[in-house]
Amino acid sequence: MAHRTKRPDKRRRFVTTRTASERELSSPIEIALHRAAALLPTERTELLGPVHAAFEAFRCGLGGIEPWAQLADTMNIARELAERQIASDHKATFQAAQEALTAVYERAEANGCWTLRGTEIAALDLAIFVFKVQLDNCSRGELGEAVTRVVNRITQARAGNAAPGVRVVDPYALAASQAPRGGAVMGAAA
Repeated sequence: MAHRTKRPDKRRRFVTTRTASERELSSPIEIALHRAAALLPTERTELLGPVHAAFEAFRCGLGGIEPWAQLADTMNIARELAERQIASDHKATFQAAQEALTAVYERAEANGCWTLRGTEIAALDLAIFVFKVQLDNCSRGELGEAVTRVVNRITQARAGNAAPGVRVVDPYALAASQAPRGGAVMGAAA
């Protein structure tokens, strides 16, 4: 009896989304090399600048919805990178930072106070440091996949499909007068 191999179906194609910089690349090998490359120092600085500015706003007592959302988005990405085995021993670090952000959000919801407590500042400071280490050690592709997964998870959560134990927060419900920057931000519940 002869062994028959199945021919690939030409209708099914592997589809990947290309980033803006990958659209300029002409071959799959160039794209693969681009995704496998480490982030450049300028790319890391560009990514960390808004994070440090948001954290500094909280340190100076000028916290608000925008810095909070920036830090929440960052912790979601950092946690996803940890799930992908980049600083995976710091999952508790990111959990503590998300709990700190949840606590300050609840205080803001209750009395309008965006002030972080000392332990919350320490938890966020450590988490941001570990996130910087993650960026030093991840590839462009790993970071892109983590961001995509976080965006997809938030989209699903906004559609009512949040995983058990996950808290979904729409920061702009609290500050409806501010222009939204992207919708719901998700953090893990305590």
